[in-house]
Amino acid sequence: MKKTTLVVSMLLVASLLVSTVSIAQVDYNEFGFYADLEMSASYTEASIYTIVEVFMIITNPYNENESRPIENISGLEFKYIVPDIEAITISTVWVNGTFVDVGPNPNEHIVGWGNPVPVVDGVAFVGTKIFILMTGDPVEIYLSPISFPSIVGHMAIGDYDSFSPQILYPVSGDYAEPIFGFNSVVVAVEKTTLDGLKALYR
Repeated sequence: MKKTTLVVSMLLVASLLVSTVSIAQVDYNEFGFYADLEMSASYTEASIYTIVEVFMIITNPYNENESRPIENISGLEFKYIVPDIEAITISTVWVNGTFVDVGPNPNEHIVGWGNPVPVVDGVAFVGTKIFILMTGDPVEIYLSPISFPSIVGHMAIGDYDSFSPQILYPVSGDYAEPIFGFNSVVVAVEKTTLDGLKALYR
């Protein structure tokens, strides 16, 4: 638990030390929402008042400071945006049971795991969100840095084997582009193989 608290504190204070960096399309540290664990789609068709499960997945976690892949994720920091509250979050379920989420608002998450989330073949499944649709019209979800981010202008993840937060990029490549759609086709930019995710559940 002490390490979990340290990770969350690290994510909160690092914003005072890091300058703004613009988003560039990369093939690591990408975060997306998916309709299934195979990451086969970043959208789903559903009618009004339908309950939909969405999977949160990080692909190719990488420590840029130390130029090496991340083996275990200890923390996660992000905000998600649903315009006009057209899809309401019923619940969020994080993996590994032991965690703390001290996000300042319901749609802002600052998560720390006492038992780190393992990265298997470049893939880390971190949890699910359960939504209920309040419309049958197209709805799109966007990602964003939280109100007081650890790394100015970015989302972040914690490397369990390091004390420095790492930039987390939206899988869409840009905060202005949606990462998931209900009744709206959204194409993710992830580059991880299906075998990588399957290995988590063998």
